[in-house]
Amino acid sequence: GRAGAPHSGSSAHRTAPHPRQIAEAADRILAAKRPVILAGRGVLLGEAAEHVVHLAEVLDAPVATSMPACGVLGDHPAVIGPFGGFSIGETERIITESDCLVVIGASLNLFQTRNGRFTTGRTVVRIDLDPEPPPGLLSTPLEPGALVPVAAEASAGTAELAGELERRGRRRGSVKPRLVDPAPDDVSEPGAIDPRHLALEFERLLPGERRVFIDNGHFGAFPALYLRHRAPRSLIWLPDFGAVGSALAAAYASSIADPGARSVLFIGDCGLYLTLGDLETAVRERAPLIVVCMNDGAAGSELAHMKDWGVPPEQAIFGYADLAAVAAGMGAQSALVRELGELEPALDAWRPEEGPLLLDCHISRAVRSPIYDHV
Repeated sequence: GRAGAPHSGSSAHRTAPHPRQIAEAADRILAAKRPVILAGRGVLLGEAAEHVVHLAEVLDAPVATSMPACGVLGDHPAVIGPFGGFSIGETERIITESDCLVVIGASLNLFQTRNGRFTTGRTVVRIDLDPEPPPGLLSTPLEPGALVPVAAEASAGTAELAGELERRGRRRGSVKPRLVDPAPDDVSEPGAIDPRHLALEFERLLPGERRVFIDNGHFGAFPALYLRHRAPRSLIWLPDFGAVGSALAAAYASSIADPGARSVLFIGDCGLYLTLGDLETAVRERAPLIVVCMNDGAAGSELAHMKDWGVPPEQAIFGYADLAAVAAGMGAQSALVRELGELEPALDAWRPEEGPLLLDCHISRAVRSPIYDHV
């Protein structure tokens, strides 16, 4: 379906929660001062978004999402961005200051909890078919009594919890927006763009109805965090698959299968080198795809790790190849983008009916991905 279409899976069979678990969850949430809701993949698959919105409006609580659930609540003002290793700025502050997490259909894995730092010292109400985290999932086990399990499917459990809070006198109201993060300082240099500001410029220029694919690599946090993802499945996070370069084929398939939602791929230079053959297929099939190569002239992940380990980083740096010329030689439309002002004309000149556009965007190596502090 379209990027904004609801999940089409069956919702006929719901696992209802036990009233005693709902009552205890309501008790603990009402005793908290700063609850935060975490909506995970189970909210998307279980068609529970409307009930999560209901709960957020009853509690006047912010909602963070896992990466697979980005966009599940659309443009609702309660949404504060991704939870866990991807939390930055105001999102990180809100989560850090919380005293209760209402976790709906999310795994609470090591990266999601920042090795337990986002769960330690908090009440954790977890709505899940199996709400007890498996042994070893959390590097820092929850304190005795901290976990309040609600064994239920996401939709039924969240709806019952919101209803119980209303029966206790809480009233549904509007949720005030909480995100006030200013744009970061621009550290672009001649011929190399600050990748955060490059992502912000794409946010300004790309159509609202889009599906963003992100390949594996150091660059990936920038389009994930600085573009807004407003619809379910409008962000396809290919690092879950784990293979550098795997996103190009997925992105051109999407552009052909669902041309109504503009498909945009963000990929690093190493990922593109590995899968240039897929670009030729996209050219041959005239796939209406935008390929954004965030070219840092290096193996970005390795460069970050080598710096952390105190290893001389030179072997991870190989310079900026002219990948726009390579793409043109393969028959793609292309443009070299080394300054922000060059991006809009390149997009305006693209003819989607004639096949893909590759934008070779040279980015600065001076900006470190924030997620590398949590891996």
